[in-house]
Amino acid sequence: MSVSIIHSKCKCCKACYTNCPADVIGWDTRDNHPFIAHVDECNHCGVCAMECQYGAIKHVLPPSARTEINKRYISPVWAPQKLEWPADWLPLMGEGRSTSIK
Repeated sequence: MSVSIIHSKCKCCKACYTNCPADVIGWDTRDNHPFIAHVDECNHCGVCAMECQYGAIKHVLPPSARTEINKRYISPVWAPQKLEWPADWLPLMGEGRSTSIK
């Protein structure tokens, strides 16, 4: 499970319940505490953990979500490429000569 509630730290402030955009966290009105209602609907945004002031939400990305994020945001285009300077720039860059003013 990617989201869990640490009930010993929970102060029942409803921050996780009201701010979860996917409605993964439910509220038990009888016992007055949050619970994980729909774990399969979690989109791993981490809002519940960020909004909890008491650190009562533990959010861990599952390996499948990490793989999906890597596919979306890490592109092979970012690989280092060799820069080739035009031949007419070489004298301007001082190839093999001192560039100090005498």
